[in-house]
Amino acid sequence: MPLRRTKEQSELRELPTIRHTLVAAIQVLKGHLARMSARSARAVLTAMLAAHQRQIKTLERTIAERLSADRKAHRIRTAPGAGPVLAAEIIAFMPELGALSSRQAASLTGVAPHPRQSGRSNRKGRCQAGRARARRVLYMAIISIIKAKMAPLYPFYKRLREAGKPAKVAIVAAMRKFIIMLNAMLKTQTDWSPKMPA
Repeated sequence: MPLRRTKEQSELRELPTIRHTLVAAIQVLKGHLARMSARSARAVLTAMLAAHQRQIKTLERTIAERLSADRKAHRIRTAPGAGPVLAAEIIAFMPELGALSSRQAASLTGVAPHPRQSGRSNRKGRCQAGRARARRVLYMAIISIIKAKMAPLYPFYKRLREAGKPAKVAIVAAMRKFIIMLNAMLKTQTDWSPKMPA
């Protein structure tokens, strides 16, 4: 049964939601900008993009300030690749994390493969359902981790790729490992350290 959110958690949901809206708007504006040739139109779009980017930075500072006194957020952010946006999304949209089994944490995020069996058919499991908001921010965190080659998740991703796994499969596996790791940290009330199992 999902845990009830505190007032602070409910309020914190709004900031990442606004940020997500602004990020989506920026992608739309960039698309328009790529198609416009008139200088006046490009000037308007450029100004709108700059304003949205400033608003996102302001939101991120506000999110970080809201999280500064939150012990759960602090613990999440000790994990390599876990920034304030990820911490805010998890606290706001996955308040159960830390009270779940590894399987439940992965399923709640939508990164646990579920078997697909029908009669004599036994196809490979497929990840589905789960909370899209948490999965999206987890995906972005893993992409950043891969680009920055951060341990321990980048070496894990690299091993899967070298073993012939498609990039998408390796990314989802890294996402699953990340959420299980965060769940374990919160459950045991332990900050991340290089000595943790990779």
